[in-house]
Amino acid sequence: MQIHKPTLIIGGRKSYIPWRSQVWINQNIPDSKLEIFEAAEGGGHFMFIENPEKFDQHVLNFLEEFV
Repeated sequence: MQIHKPTLIIGGRKSYIPWRSQVWINQNIPDSKLEIFEAAEGGGHFMFIENPEKFDQHVLNFLEEFV
């Protein structure tokens, strides 16, 4: 299966899902965007709770590209 839609991938450096898997996903979805939150900026598994301002800004920036 291939993804041909705009894709935003957000991961966290200290998430229990290895951040390197998010890099792999980014490398395998053409033109996808990747953001890895560092541990100090809420880079756990729930970035939208740990650092909602930064998370929301990345999502808004991504969506603005298509409006």
